[in-house]
Amino acid sequence: AYSRGEQFQPLLAAQDCFAHLQLDFQLNSLSSSAGAIYLHECPRQHYIPIYLIGLGLSSLLFVLLSCFPCAKEPEEGTSNPLSTIYKAWNLLSMFFVFCWFIAGDVWIYSIYQPNYDKNTTNVDPYCNKTLYLFAFWINTLVNISFGFVFLGGFLFLLGFCLYKGVNPAADITDV
Repeated sequence: AYSRGEQFQPLLAAQDCFAHLQLDFQLNSLSSSAGAIYLHECPRQHYIPIYLIGLGLSSLLFVLLSCFPCAKEPEEGTSNPLSTIYKAWNLLSMFFVFCWFIAGDVWIYSIYQPNYDKNTTNVDPYCNKTLYLFAFWINTLVNISFGFVFLGGFLFLLGFCLYKGVNPAADITDV
């Protein structure tokens, strides 16, 4: 005896996941594809294509796992053991992606402005221009995004602290 809204709830959740997956899938598959296509095209820093493959696949796995029913807390407020395991796995995955991203920053920015010419007589190893610039701009845009998030969080906390300092009565609640 389900109500009409409860009948379609799993379908609506699946549609939300599909829309989220569709958006993330394009960028993550592009990242993984670029890494796979140019796998041996950056002897200067051979970890860059591997980094792109790992970033794309781990991010895609992260998004796929978020669509599982165990990712949702039960509405009754009871604890679901699968939800607890999911949260631990999610935290571990986020830590891995964060560390992988830092490693990518080191690999990409340490060779900034590599030699793009494969057929040069120069003895310096080259790096494919498409591969390097794709990885460079993906990382740069993510770094800028993180900067805005941290700046926004800092400004929010600063405003909150200033508001509490100006209005100490806001701490007192009437019971």
